[in-house]
Amino acid sequence: LELTTIQIDTSGGVWWSTTTKGMQKFSPSGKWISEAKIDSFIFSGATLYHNEFFIDSRNRFFVYARNKPEDHQIWRYFPESGKKEVLQGGMKEFTFTAAEDSWGNVWLTNESGIIQLQPDGSIVDFTEPTRRALDYNNILSIFEDRTNSVWIGTDGGLLKLPVRKQFFDRYFSKKNTGWGNTM
Repeated sequence: LELTTIQIDTSGGVWWSTTTKGMQKFSPSGKWISEAKIDSFIFSGATLYHNEFFIDSRNRFFVYARNKPEDHQIWRYFPESGKKEVLQGGMKEFTFTAAEDSWGNVWLTNESGIIQLQPDGSIVDFTEPTRRALDYNNILSIFEDRTNSVWIGTDGGLLKLPVRKQFFDRYFSKKNTGWGNTM
């Protein structure tokens, strides 16, 4: 039994997925509630389930699906109905990380790409800007620090991403003041 993901939903329910059973839901007291096998693949003649997922603060489920060998996808999954909505497709990699920042953006990464699902539902793809900023092959982690900066850990170093547009434009700066802009 290989555990691939464990998450807690907004009502305290515990969700986990394994390669042999798919997604399982347990009550906060540990009672089994349900099972869902939403994505599978055949490996050495055996059917396996690879359901890495993330639950955000609004109880939305995001699943990294191995649709086909060269078309991995990120789905929004609706456990009540079993429906799936493809958010991103055509990915060749098979790793997945996710985090929610304090602004309500959900950051979803695969091995080398990163998208931001904004609270209004729009998607911003940060893959190309991050590729231009740093030479890397794999995204390994994502984290928001206490100053609300989002950090992306890669095999080529760290990236710091802007979460919100800056509030002020730079009109005048003086070098060597130690504090940035001065007026």
